[in-house]
Amino acid sequence: MSRLPDTVRPVVERFVRLTAEHVPDLVEGVHLVGSTALDDHRDGVSDVDAVVVVHRRPSTVDLDGLRLVHRQLDPPRPFDAIYVLRSDLAADPSQADTVPFAHEGEVHADGAFEANPATWLTLRDHPLTVHGVPLTRDEVWCDPAVVRRWCRENLDGYWTELLQLWRAVGADMPDDQLTSPYGLAWGVLGPLRLLFTIDTLTTTSKSGAGRWARDRVAPHLGPVVDMALAVRSGQPVVPYAPPPQVWSDGADLIEWVIGHAASLPPNAQR
Repeated sequence: MSRLPDTVRPVVERFVRLTAEHVPDLVEGVHLVGSTALDDHRDGVSDVDAVVVVHRRPSTVDLDGLRLVHRQLDPPRPFDAIYVLRSDLAADPSQADTVPFAHEGEVHADGAFEANPATWLTLRDHPLTVHGVPLTRDEVWCDPAVVRRWCRENLDGYWTELLQLWRAVGADMPDDQLTSPYGLAWGVLGPLRLLFTIDTLTTTSKSGAGRWARDRVAPHLGPVVDMALAVRSGQPVVPYAPPPQVWSDGADLIEWVIGHAASLPPNAQR
């Protein structure tokens, strides 16, 4: 656990203890993904995200036990997880059987969004095993065409809808959302992560995507990327322009990402 931030380590250790108590013999391994695995964890902002490999598909009794585990974990810190068989990791996650998941302290029997190609790619390229047998790169599925298609569909669906919302109400957004890690910074850096994966066929953190994109975006979008990175890092931030202009630049950035992603070859890495 040498890469774990000091604030994350006790949460992981508590999770392992609680699962041993409430769902004995279920958990085979715990592998962190998200900002912790990508060296971008921010205390007070980042959740702890995990792929938990289990020995069996969780039963109703197991799910009840997992509910006890997550209710005792959250608070003090969100510990979000998906529960998969080791064999699930060898195949396209969209083809997996029912995948239970926990989000914000609540356990659900199926519908795990995080069972997706980007999560599998993080497991493959940036493994951070904190309990059990580490995963090897060859154990984790990767189909470049499917990964890139999934990222493009995410941009064309979710992020296009968010773009339309920003265009409609951005000028009326509360000013504090400009400097919140869940506001402008999240909306700017999130789609850049997808573009990074389409272009490089690997994953990076929100901060990593912003740094990578800084010299690639259109020049007038550089300041909004810089501001998003500063907010993400926890620095004091003074908006570089009046709020309506900053929100407009953020919307332009999302639109640029969607258009640039569509222009890249569907299967070839640049």
